[in-house]
Amino acid sequence: MDVEDEPLGGPVSAASAATGDAPPSGSLHVPSITVPGRYHYLKWWQFILMLLAVWVPAAAIGPGLFYWWSHDQSKNKTAVVFVVLVYVVVCTVAGLMLAMVPDRPLVSALAMAMISAVFASVVAAAPFYGAFYCDHIQRHCLMGVLPY
Repeated sequence: MDVEDEPLGGPVSAASAATGDAPPSGSLHVPSITVPGRYHYLKWWQFILMLLAVWVPAAAIGPGLFYWWSHDQSKNKTAVVFVVLVYVVVCTVAGLMLAMVPDRPLVSALAMAMISAVFASVVAAAPFYGAFYCDHIQRHCLMGVLPY
């Protein structure tokens, strides 16, 4: 039997296998499963670009939905509220499903951006809501947005 025909761990005698003795650790060789050129982490600028790629459209959706809500003349705002609910559910479920992808840091960053897209929408719509609120109350507002 040549050396090339032996298994990676080397020959193991029946006596050592029966007693549970492990072969010497120097004879074991485990090949690396690391793929060269593939990162297991994300650079900070890639993460920031991924957040911006998701948050910029989300920042446009938030004020758009608020504009629709504030200018809807119907007594019940069922359509607007339903669309907001669908938006929140889609962002959350998409983010959770993307978070299940293993060993892909860019997809993980996309998942975090999708889950926080609703927050970006609320932050972008907040000044418009403040102005809307200040237009309808009798108190003073700081810069027309913050009531005091």
